[in-house]
Amino acid sequence: MIDRIRRTSLLMAAAGLLAACGDSSMPSDKTAPFVGVWTVARGLQVAMCPPLQPLEFDLTGLSQTMVKGSDADLEMTLQIDKMSGSTCRLKLDVTGSEARIRPGQMCTFTVMLPGSTNPIMVTGTLMSGNFTVSGTTATFSYAGTAAFGPASCTFSAMGTSGRGAPDGGAPASADAASGS
Repeated sequence: MIDRIRRTSLLMAAAGLLAACGDSSMPSDKTAPFVGVWTVARGLQVAMCPPLQPLEFDLTGLSQTMVKGSDADLEMTLQIDKMSGSTCRLKLDVTGSEARIRPGQMCTFTVMLPGSTNPIMVTGTLMSGNFTVSGTTATFSYAGTAAFGPASCTFSAMGTSGRGAPDGGAPASADAASGS
């Protein structure tokens, strides 16, 4: 009887130690699921700049590169425009599978307006946004304000991304990204 109590106590202690150590299959670094290059598989940004008609920008094929941040959990370099190659660097904070863009960040970049041959300089301020990861895919959305010349706009975007660098404008497959 005493041996049985000792064995039960030892088993319970071992189970408690294992539980305290956590699940070794979970990454200990909360940024690990995000870090790397992501490519927009489907995405659209819409800018409302009265009195102009809404401006739509196809985001498909643009890159979203995530690295560990120094004063934020993550820093994302967001490719803004295919033609100009403009980017915007943003700080994000991670909670679980979601990284939230810190509001109030500003970027100045050039874009090509639909039907135009000359790039224009735009200053954008992000008001909200998130990047949510599920394995090798992610969903994203963001919104803010922008100004170019005398025009003042609001914009929003949403889409899905796949892990991996662009290959002809499409996300890399999970097999290619993992090197198998």
